[in-house]
Amino acid sequence: MPLVVSLTTLKQRVGITVADADTDLQALLDVSLAAIAYALLPSALADTDAGLQAWLNLGASEVIAADAINQLRRRPGWSDTLILAGLEVRGPAPVGDAERLREQGWRRLRPFLRLPDAAPIPGAIRARAGKGGEP
Repeated sequence: MPLVVSLTTLKQRVGITVADADTDLQALLDVSLAAIAYALLPSALADTDAGLQAWLNLGASEVIAADAINQLRRRPGWSDTLILAGLEVRGPAPVGDAERLREQGWRRLRPFLRLPDAAPIPGAIRARAGKGGEP
């Protein structure tokens, strides 16, 4: 079964409701779903267990949402904060939240990867790295 993550689901995970980025997000979905599906064991994708398929789709949606947050963050004005008469409107969550979301997604997918040791787990990488981020 193919992985299924809709544009609506992605936008909910990212926390946006406007259609400004729909084209970019759909392109990201198309590329990412194909790449993640390729990285998964064919037996996991072919399994008809609805729970397993939901788990794989959830993991994929988390990984793609983190990429989407990082992509949108680079747009001018996306992460601005506006304070007006005591009302504060903030941009998206801090970068660390996107990285935790990505890590969570890969942790869900890891048991079903063709090469489990190839899964990027940013927290594990940072834990092994020195203070400067270098191994």
